[in-house]
Amino acid sequence: IIGEITGGSPVDTSVTPTHDLSVCRPFSQSLVPSRDGGVGNAVVWLTGVASGPKDDAPRRARLTLDGCRLEPRVQRVALASTVLVNGRDAMLSRLKFTVDGESEPRATVLLSDVGQIVPTDASNAKPGLVRVHDDLHPWVRAYIVVAPHPFVAVTAADGQFRFDGVPPGRYTLHVWHERLGTHEKKVRVDAGVQTKIAVEF
Repeated sequence: IIGEITGGSPVDTSVTPTHDLSVCRPFSQSLVPSRDGGVGNAVVWLTGVASGPKDDAPRRARLTLDGCRLEPRVQRVALASTVLVNGRDAMLSRLKFTVDGESEPRATVLLSDVGQIVPTDASNAKPGLVRVHDDLHPWVRAYIVVAPHPFVAVTAADGQFRFDGVPPGRYTLHVWHERLGTHEKKVRVDAGVQTKIAVEF
């Protein structure tokens, strides 16, 4: 499957922190990275897949708190992987890793020292879209996609994605973006045929 998520235009959000101002200064963040009409930071995945190639998502990933913001904003990791949370800000932060529909956070990470690194794998024990937020600084957030199979992608600013080795069959393609919402599209994949998909917000 070769696809493109379109309908985007660059959208920046201005953030004005309300406390810990010696560390947290006002900044702008791009919530809809876009190039040539594409939509970046969209999460794309297939449901109904029973087999496929080995997942190549990273087994170790990094999430960095720097300048009162988390980077990367959206990333994909493998099931049962480890995230190294790196704190570069001299302030107390309490990061919670939550998934919609689950009653308790999957993990909580406390940061207090510059250069502190805290590994966590509890957030990635099950598939899902994990929201990371700092309940001491509500403007601090990020998203981690725990992939159940290789057919999960996070788009770059051009909105492009590609799934190789999809078995023949009928599936549902899902698209999520934190600012633009969700889309679903039925997809048919035939053996030896390249399937092209375009989804427009």
